[in-house]
Amino acid sequence: MHILIAEDDTSGRELAAYNIQNMGHTVAEAENGEQALELFQKEPFDIVLTDLKMPKMSGMELLSRIRQLQPGVIVVVMTAYGDVETAVSAMKEGAFDFVSKPFSRDYLKIVLARAAQTLQLRRQVADFEHRLQGVERPIIHEKGGPLDRLLALADRVAASAHGVLITGESGTGKELIARRIHARSGRGAGPFVPVNCGAVPANLMESELFGHAKGAFTGADRDHDGKFLTAQGGTIFLDEISELELPLQTKLLRVLQEKEVERLGDARPRPVDVRVIAATNRDLQALVRDGAFREDLYFRLNVFELHLPPLRERRGDIQVLFEHFLKLHGNGRLFAIGPDFSALLLREPFPGNVRELENLAKRIGIIADRDLLDAATFEHVSSRRPRDPARTPLFTPGPDGIHLLDLERDVIVSSLEYNQWNVSKTAAYLHVPRYFLAYRMEKYGIQRP
Repeated sequence: MHILIAEDDTSGRELAAYNIQNMGHTVAEAENGEQALELFQKEPFDIVLTDLKMPKMSGMELLSRIRQLQPGVIVVVMTAYGDVETAVSAMKEGAFDFVSKPFSRDYLKIVLARAAQTLQLRRQVADFEHRLQGVERPIIHEKGGPLDRLLALADRVAASAHGVLITGESGTGKELIARRIHARSGRGAGPFVPVNCGAVPANLMESELFGHAKGAFTGADRDHDGKFLTAQGGTIFLDEISELELPLQTKLLRVLQEKEVERLGDARPRPVDVRVIAATNRDLQALVRDGAFREDLYFRLNVFELHLPPLRERRGDIQVLFEHFLKLHGNGRLFAIGPDFSALLLREPFPGNVRELENLAKRIGIIADRDLLDAATFEHVSSRRPRDPARTPLFTPGPDGIHLLDLERDVIVSSLEYNQWNVSKTAAYLHVPRYFLAYRMEKYGIQRP
């Protein structure tokens, strides 16, 4: 612990400092209340040990001023022998405890040990309250399973200040990992600001991320800070980072390099202190090769990569997750899981991963007519659809093979024709970002007739 001693008696102060340092703590000394207050304002202390009678500022006044600056600080007062009344008054004003001078080293050690225990309990409560606020959410998984190693690595990464790239299929829980990293980092008390890069229209994304000044464009009737400035001192989580268009990727790279944001319509750059965690369900390296994602931005984001395996590769998590979701969405019912239901559950591929598994539990909570879950229940509530044998294939395989690029071009042209050559509608129809489709159209020389 870091302890501040305020005592005008030089020999008494030096003796106390000597004893406390021998207990393994660090010490700063002040010879009066004013000097102690100046030190307290410059650096953080865990405990303040102060005499009550000092020149320039009394111990009672120091106690009051310190508690105004930091209400939760632990203050132990030193009193003259037999002056219990003054000590009681100090404790009514918020002092943690008192020691009567002259005090023994052993008694001081006991008081400081109690103070350390109180500090630890307060921090545990604060951490618990912080997590209850929704920053970190529980990650349900099989103990000893594949996620154990990943979570241990995430906790180690949290202690650093570097960027993190979380990869994995949709529904695997990438935001949960990002929240855990933030909550367990030195920025845990700061804001956690999630941004879905694929959910905001491209023409609004720059303002959403970096902000704008009043009058920057039509409808900008007030200043807007943007997500980066909102995340000041904390973490910004850029989900689906692959959906950012190339011009925005360039601006994001500059923000990461210069650590400053320039709002739209505002020539004055503003410093930003944020940690960036990005996530994607796509192969960013492939996008880099295709020219759809900047290579320098990729390496800037990918200091640490954490890959979340799909649910089909961590079968041990399925049962514990499903039981958790049943309690969450079972409407108070106590379901019994039969062995035939479990067998079908564990064989299911779950292409939608954890999200699909949770949806299964939600459907059971609503429509299951029995509390015993068996094979019939699974077939009744499962969202699996049999393959339509009459479905027309995209092409008919032949002995000479087919050129994949020709097939992609034909799909794009057919989709554009279906959507009357509306590029935005066609991109949505193909489930790709607009810039991705525009790049492919340019690559294949596709133009509206």
